[in-house]
Amino acid sequence: MNYLIFGGSGFIGNHLIDCIRETDQTFLIYNLDDYPLLHLN
Repeated sequence: MNYLIFGGSGFIGNHLIDCIRETDQTFLIYNLDDYPLLHLN
């Protein structure tokens, strides 16, 4: 599943936006105001 989400702040699951997480094959980049949320799985 690949998707790109722009704008806003809040939660995806239990993850608070404005942090960066990396797991084996999942890359989550949570935005800082002007930057998009990018999820690659």
